[in-house]
Amino acid sequence: MVRGLDYKRAKYFANYLGIKLVVISQQNINYMFNDLDDDKADLLAASLNYNPERLANARIGPTYCSVSQQLVYRLGRQLLKSFSDIKGKLAEASGSMHISTLKQLMRDKFADLKWQTASDLTSKELLE
Repeated sequence: MVRGLDYKRAKYFANYLGIKLVVISQQNINYMFNDLDDDKADLLAASLNYNPERLANARIGPTYCSVSQQLVYRLGRQLLKSFSDIKGKLAEASGSMHISTLKQLMRDKFADLKWQTASDLTSKELLE
């Protein structure tokens, strides 16, 4: 069952337009933008962050919610105060806006920062 803020807003918009909402779930953000580029989707709703790299073939609507990126790690581990405190694997879902942030951090401040991209897992699955 599809639910949540993005679904409610898309449903309201479809009702406003007088059209039926068809929801297609995708594994990751790359697949979502591929669907948009291939005319398999008309809009994307997934708490997306602004990412100029993604906007070559898309337009963005007005902002209705703000989010901040967070580094999440397992309970019971030493408190991380900086990316330089990371000991072990840093993983991110393929196509995530976080990858742009990690690249920027690596260029600007943490030259040794490394991470792996999980193309077969969503951000939610990485947290489980």
